[in-house]
Amino acid sequence: MTKTHLRILGGIIILFNLVIIGENNIEGIMVLVLTLGVAVFFELVLVKNFASDRTKTPQK
Repeated sequence: MTKTHLRILGGIIILFNLVIIGENNIEGIMVLVLTLGVAVFFELVLVKNFASDRTKTPQK
């Protein structure tokens, strides 16, 4: 998957988390964990490490 695909998937997961937050009236630190935590995890762990970059030239 490319970085764009992973970022779109992360955005969908964050939207789902916001729906859960709104439905269950979650407040406080859990809102921060469910939004910022997921975004940071996706960017630093998944996108940075597992995304394939089509513009990179293979190193030999």
